Amino acid sequence: MLGRLPNVRVIFKLNTLFRDLILRGIQTKLIMASELEPFSKKHCLNGTNVKIGTHNGTFHCDEVLACYLLKLLPRYKDAEVVRTRDMDIIEKCDVVVDVGGIHDHERCRYDHHQRTFTHTMNSLRPEKTWTTKLSSAGLVYCHYGEEILAAVMGEKGKDEKTVSIIYDKVYEKFIQEIDAIDNGVNQFDGEPRYHISTNISSRVSRLNPSWNE
Repeated sequence: MLGRLPNVRVIFKLNTLFRDLILRGIQTKLIMASELEPFSKKHCLNGTNVKIGTHNGTFHCDEVLACYLLKLLPRYKDAEVVRTRDMDIIEKCDVVVDVGGIHDHERCRYDHHQRTFTHTMNSLRPEKTWTTKLSSAGLVYCHYGEEILAAVMGEKGKDEKTVSIIYDKVYEKFIQEIDAIDNGVNQFDGEPRYHISTNISSRVSRLNPSWNE
């Protein structure tokens, strides 16, 4: 047990880091709708910068988290987040989350709204046991989670076993909550299906303008 205590401390620190940094990123620069300029095709056609595409209008915790997780990776840290439903623009983005009707990791497309989408962590990674339907946040975490954790953890991220343990804990105690809430999964059916530990979905929702603003 003593040998695993450092992992527990790292897990706690990472959970706190994700919660605080994600909310800070949301509040300061990522998706405050009132501060966004009207979008035009020229933003996505110049070919000089990496673009992360997501939908415009009301924003939700899953695509906010998906964008933020991607921007923790060095190759996406300076990416522009493009908010639109114009398919001509979306098709020219390097990565697309929560819009577009496609889940295709090879093409970096991570939507979960299509009728045919039923994926869970278990269906995409059979060694994982969770069967909650994935949101765009869960899809990004499923495909990039270890790489993201390794980047955040620095030297500690070189230990694959530690990264694997933390990957599972962060999904179970943090990401799964966001997947479930976004997909309307009931929390209880006898035994709890998932645990709400952050209430971050509600906190993100409150950042949207009111209907009369």
